[in-house]
Amino acid sequence: MPFHNDADERGQEIDQESLRNGCDQIFSNVVVTPHDNLSACCGLTLEHIPEMRLGCCDGSNMDELYYGQSQDFLKFWIHTDGPYAIIESVLGKESAKILDGVVHICQACVILHKDDEVKRAVLSRYQQLAPEVMTRFYLKRALGIV
Repeated sequence: MPFHNDADERGQEIDQESLRNGCDQIFSNVVVTPHDNLSACCGLTLEHIPEMRLGCCDGSNMDELYYGQSQDFLKFWIHTDGPYAIIESVLGKESAKILDGVVHICQACVILHKDDEVKRAVLSRYQQLAPEVMTRFYLKRALGIV
């Protein structure tokens, strides 16, 4: 899924540091699609990431769908660190080849959810990293950064 294939031709530089930030969309934005589905994020890559679909919204269950994501650690992690940094964290130096060409945070999120190597690495490391991630999430929230 390419974003800005002609960025080099237009002289647009990729801000690698901004790619390493958490995703502000998760927990602060929900989207109701034309088919009455509720999305946990802006929806840019929603068709590629079924995990971001919270369910069918009938108008009376929006709060239930929204709060249901509070059991999804990966969403907390994406919000806190961002998908690009998560991939770097779980793969180390191996992340360079997978992240090569990524120019948008949503593009990294698709890789995080779809790449088998990344998914295996996340599954093998998340229990070890969860306490630290959740601590940082709640500290940011207490400080009003979230």
